[in-house]
Amino acid sequence: MRPRRRGLAAILVAICVSFAALAVPAVAGAAPPGRGQHSPAAVVDVASYNLYLGADLAPLFGASSFPDLVSRAGQVYAAMEATKFPERAKALAKVIAKERPDLIGLQEVALWETAPGTVQGPTATFATTYDFQKILLAELAKRGVRYSEVATNTNFTGTLPIALGGSAPGFPSSTWARFTDHDVILARDGKSARDVVVNPSSVDERNFTAKLSLPSFPGGPAFDVPRGWSSVDVTAKKSTFRFFNTHLEAFGGGSVRNPQATELAGVIESSPHPAIVVGDINSSTPGCLGDNDAFQILLDTGLSEVWPAVHRRDRCGGVTSGQDADLLNSQSALDQRIDVVMFDPDGFKALRAKVIGDERRDRSWPTGLWPSDHAGSVATRRTARR
Repeated sequence: MRPRRRGLAAILVAICVSFAALAVPAVAGAAPPGRGQHSPAAVVDVASYNLYLGADLAPLFGASSFPDLVSRAGQVYAAMEATKFPERAKALAKVIAKERPDLIGLQEVALWETAPGTVQGPTATFATTYDFQKILLAELAKRGVRYSEVATNTNFTGTLPIALGGSAPGFPSSTWARFTDHDVILARDGKSARDVVVNPSSVDERNFTAKLSLPSFPGGPAFDVPRGWSSVDVTAKKSTFRFFNTHLEAFGGGSVRNPQATELAGVIESSPHPAIVVGDINSSTPGCLGDNDAFQILLDTGLSEVWPAVHRRDRCGGVTSGQDADLLNSQSALDQRIDVVMFDPDGFKALRAKVIGDERRDRSWPTGLWPSDHAGSVATRRTARR
């Protein structure tokens, strides 16, 4: 997610989807096919979707005092409820189920919880109010498409009172909220799934060394905002690849985002298998609108992006980011492609790429919310038989 034209966007960013059916080259070192035989082509559909945590967190960073911070936290929580994730999840599930990707990289998979407390802190265990992953998986299952969680990396966690209740100084009837941001890899299961097998022992979940630090109020503590990546090895037929999901920093310019991209690039380059990388990288194709540095760092690993490989005359199209924070804008405001699918180009042929979740008909019912503040791109790639 990126800063909006009318102000800052949510620090931990909503949703964009990128699907790709990617054909994967045979694993290096695999036994060659026998005389007269061919290694089978492998076709794998993958997706990237930023679910949108539901509100713009920017007001939290720069309050004038602790009471002001509490007031702002309450406004953020109310804004999150107003974007109605249970309703949006139906719209998200509809566009995802239509494509039925084998693997999905999700960002901003929010967990919102509340607890009673005093001004000093919660006095009881937090109770879940909105578990985005659980809600979305249930909606997908209703449409006959079932997924299992493969990998999760935990990013930012913030706990604040959202209302001070009772009398000073203790405010014994206060309400606290906790927000936790996750990025998640899902794999499709069930009899309808392709012959795509994930290796659970290969799962890797990390946070970047570089992270953003933002102020709360004068004299108050700073908020550290970690982000990260996860990966898993996947075999389709006899071809194995490493699937990465990530979410790079939206704020602070390149001072944080570029070191994160550099760190991820090193991990990609050390992979023993061809890589497929999906995620919200908050950077756009070089030569197109927006910051391009982090994007170029990832391209320098030898990766290619799906969209321009198919749409060579529209390389800056396929925009995926920019809906309003309340998701109520009547016309799509998408203007940059920062939600991407990248891949090792050796042995691949690009067949298809499009954007989904960006049409008015994709909005939720009955409120008419965009599924996320992001859209997604869909693509198909295939290897030739050898």
